[in-house]
Amino acid sequence: MKSFGDSDDLLSRPYHKSTRHQWMSNLERGAQFAPFAALTGHQEMIKETERITETKKIMDQHQLDQLNQKISDISFLIDKHPLLTIQYFVPDIKKSGGSYQKLTSSILKIETCQKVLVMENDIKIKIDHIYDIEIHDM
Repeated sequence: MKSFGDSDDLLSRPYHKSTRHQWMSNLERGAQFAPFAALTGHQEMIKETERITETKKIMDQHQLDQLNQKISDISFLIDKHPLLTIQYFVPDIKKSGGSYQKLTSSILKIETCQKVLVMENDIKIKIDHIYDIEIHDM
């Protein structure tokens, strides 16, 4: 008597070609076993979690006074569109924290109501996010 797992019986049988199903090429047959991502977006979530953000630096009163003095100095030079290098904080849109960016550009105007500096190419930087400003010689 043959056991349930015995394959000798199967090997001795002739090949039966199906009349109901179309013949599948090796490429099509292999596609059935291609990698499958059961959790869509999971890999992206892992990468997002690994991405490191910085916390916004808290400035002391002395630093705030210096920054306000520089902005005041710039307001007197605004007609000449001085070249500035600004280090500022950009909040991250997906998680807490953000990153510090540096921009060297000419300033066009200061919008005091919105509390932003408007730079060339219509780049707006919130005054509350500025960490440092360097005014270049004109």
